[in-house]
Amino acid sequence: MKIFFTHFYGRMSDVLGIVNCGAYAEDVSKEEEQYALENGWMKVESEKYGDVWAQCRQIRLKVSELKYNKKIRKMTDPCKSIESVHKNLSDCDVNELKTVYEKYIKFKSDQYKKSGELFSDFYTTDDFFDELFIDPEHKKIIEHREDGELHGFVICRTYDNTDCMTSIQFCWDYHKPRMFLGKYSCITELEAAKEMGLDYLYLGFGYESMCIYKSMYQGFEWWTGSEWSSDKAAYKTLCESDTKTKTIYDLGQLEEEYTGKFFFSPTEISKRNDR
Repeated sequence: MKIFFTHFYGRMSDVLGIVNCGAYAEDVSKEEEQYALENGWMKVESEKYGDVWAQCRQIRLKVSELKYNKKIRKMTDPCKSIESVHKNLSDCDVNELKTVYEKYIKFKSDQYKKSGELFSDFYTTDDFFDELFIDPEHKKIIEHREDGELHGFVICRTYDNTDCMTSIQFCWDYHKPRMFLGKYSCITELEAAKEMGLDYLYLGFGYESMCIYKSMYQGFEWWTGSEWSSDKAAYKTLCESDTKTKTIYDLGQLEEEYTGKFFFSPTEISKRNDR
């Protein structure tokens, strides 16, 4: 496992003292994947950059903590008419998937028009499906159908030597928006991970207000940069701060606050846990 960094921005000319640095890893062996996942690394699937892992604020759920209480049933009840089927990626009808994906991107693009951005500018159909079939033997799909018609799907990554599965991308066509199929889909992913005897389901990035919903699930944890935390209030505050940050001065203030709360070296964490 070889770690490298991108030093793409810095500002030292005033009191801010900001350095933006991305942390990445390559040459992660199958035997190192468990260590990488446990320490906040996420596999990036990209034809452009190759087999690269990135450090990020990400989310995972402890599978054993899934319990069908009132809150969970509230998520699943609107989807009683949905039949969810687990498949290998190679067994899917790609044209069906593309139809759902394009409806999903159109809906998201319409949502974000107010900000002057389009999802379709960043997530083209061709790019998505080219990257989808990178390492297909480690991809599983859960299809969500109603009366036989495909309305949503989620792509998950599996690993050879780990106790977890990663949810890569969920898409649906919003044919019945009040169904909230995404929330239901996450429960089906947890069920699939449980059936496979896995300990964790990783849910990807945890940035901006749009990702606050990920904290509603049982067994929620987020990566602070040095350890996994179950502090939902702190996570929510950070996500809200991501969205509110508009200027370089906002970013400088946020960095100062974050460092004061969450900057702990592995040695400091070990000492704290031994107390």
